[in-house]
Amino acid sequence: MHGWEAPRREATCKEELAILMRTKEQIERDGMEIEIVSAGATSTYKITGSYPGVTEVQAGSYLTMDAEYHGWFPEFEIALSVLTTVINRPSQKGVTTDAGKKKLTEDEGLPQPKASDQLKMVALHEEHGILELTDPN
Repeated sequence: MHGWEAPRREATCKEELAILMRTKEQIERDGMEIEIVSAGATSTYKITGSYPGVTEVQAGSYLTMDAEYHGWFPEFEIALSVLTTVINRPSQKGVTTDAGKKKLTEDEGLPQPKASDQLKMVALHEEHGILELTDPN
């Protein structure tokens, strides 16, 4: 559901949850009790968490709140960060760090530097991160 607008994400999630609940009810009618109904993801935690009958939300990325999800859900803080060292400044605006793809991920976009609106991650290489200073001073 990444990239979907909120109304589409909510409607689709509720459709799928309705199927899940009908399946649960059918299984229970056949005599098997179901105590746990686990569903959802970080992207649907609000919808799934308030859906009647759901007892558990599978919101994995929620725990660390990566940069992409933080953009969707700014009410949560980012709980995990990586401390890296600047090892080179090859130009007035360029910064190289000692953390690249082996330490960070770009699965959901490039990582965002913490506590600085003057730094922007522009590339990740195997062993190094490349940042750009918006203000070289």
